[in-house]
Amino acid sequence: MTAKKHPTVPDAVENRRLTVADAMEPCGPRITGGAGLEQAERLLTDTGAAYLSVCTDDGRCQGLVTLASLAPFLACTWYTAHSQVSDATRHREPFAWPTLSLSLAAATMHVRRLDLWPVVDDDGRLLGILTGTRVTALLAVPKS
Repeated sequence: MTAKKHPTVPDAVENRRLTVADAMEPCGPRITGGAGLEQAERLLTDTGAAYLSVCTDDGRCQGLVTLASLAPFLACTWYTAHSQVSDATRHREPFAWPTLSLSLAAATMHVRRLDLWPVVDDDGRLLGILTGTRVTALLAVPKS
C-alpha cells in the first residue's frame, strides 16, 4: 500500500524540499497580550498592518490579532473596557517550526484555513510569519 499524498501538493514540489524557513517573512508589529483592545486597534490602524503578533514580554508567541478579531470586542463598550488583546487573539498554537516542510505547512494551512501562521523556535519565541500568498508563490510549479 502506498502513502496517499495531499491532492494540492504536486510531485515536483516535494522534490524541492523547501522548508518553512525558506518562506517565512519577518514579523510585523508586536503587542503584549495584556494590552488594551483600543491600543491594538490604534496600532493596527496607524501602521497599516494586517495583523499584530501577540507575544509575552520574553518574546514567546501567543498568536495573532487582526481588526476582524477585535471587531466583536470593540462593538460593545463593556467588552472594550474589560477585555485584553489576549482575549481576541486568533491563530493560537500549534505554530509552525522553521524546519517543517513547506508542502506539509501548505497542507496544514489549507486544512486549518489559515492565511497567516506564526513560526516559532523550540522555546516558542516568534521567528517570523508564514503567509498563504508566499507559500502559494513558492510552491507554484513552473509551467513547462
